[in-house]
Amino acid sequence: MTQKHEYIVNSASSAHGFLNDFDELQEKHKYLRVIVYPGRARSVEQNKLAFQCYLDIYWRENIQFPTVSDARAHCKLDLGVPIALEADPEYMDIWFDMIDPYSREKKLKLMVGKIDFPVTRIFGRGDFKQYIEAIERAFPSVPFKHLQDKDLWDKIKH
Repeated sequence: MTQKHEYIVNSASSAHGFLNDFDELQEKHKYLRVIVYPGRARSVEQNKLAFQCYLDIYWRENIQFPTVSDARAHCKLDLGVPIALEADPEYMDIWFDMIDPYSREKKLKLMVGKIDFPVTRIFGRGDFKQYIEAIERAFPSVPFKHLQDKDLWDKIKH
């Protein structure tokens, strides 16, 4: 199996390192497949925002979701997976080949815990914003007060 190389280029220094490694890899292997995802990676602010949403849902809907992990699993499966499927053809292939045949209960277990199947961690900022907006629409009775923080949204949107 070929080793995968992943780079985050966010400065002149990291771009220089990427280009040096790229030259070495191209010289060694001749053929390379390169996929570029423009935009910034998920931020600490995004993680905090998502987990605060899960906590708010748990506190408001604790009969439906007995734990924060249950709220998180449902959000990832019901709201995040459709966004990921639309955004990433490779994710779609993996999902339908390996995960979709499982029952809903098994899929929910895959979303959290030791497996913690990737959904939101593959999101770019636009996908993440769409995810948070989907959570707001899905839980209109939950007062997501932290989502009113304009400074936080500005950090996440850019």
